[in-house]
Amino acid sequence: MEINKHKVEEYISQPALSQGAELAAPENVYLVLVDDTQIQAKVVTFQLYDLVVDLKTKPISGLCACNGFYKKTICRHIAAAFLAASNYKTGSFQNSEKLLAYIKSIEAAEKKQEQEDRIMLELKSKQAIMDMYTSLRKNYPKYLFEKFLRDIEAMQNSHDTNTEHSNVNETV
Repeated sequence: MEINKHKVEEYISQPALSQGAELAAPENVYLVLVDDTQIQAKVVTFQLYDLVVDLKTKPISGLCACNGFYKKTICRHIAAAFLAASNYKTGSFQNSEKLLAYIKSIEAAEKKQEQEDRIMLELKSKQAIMDMYTSLRKNYPKYLFEKFLRDIEAMQNSHDTNTEHSNVNETV
């Protein structure tokens, strides 16, 4: 699909469109990939949102980890990425190296936090993990629960990989 202002207005409704327009600047949006099939971007507001917009479907669809995404089809972050991509195609948008450095620092801090969380999970008893599971299921939105499950799976995979590596090291 061709990315242009007309398509943006055709596929994104209010208030996401006007909210996205406020964010669609190089200090808030970093375009990772823009082509005729998809847009991958990182949008920074109060936190970092990784997102993907699928341009092959009509209407367009996308994935964003924000709260608003679960309430409506297209959130302001997806709208901002779409508008930035439209401006990029016309030559009026350029990624900011300053924003990229900031994003990398956020991602490094998130990775460190995830590692600390995994260590804490490894130290917790099975009952404590089940209590956390119950609490997440009861008190938090669906996406937090799904992230928790992905983290548990990653921790298990990491443990399996570490076990394999330790077995390899023992035979050497």
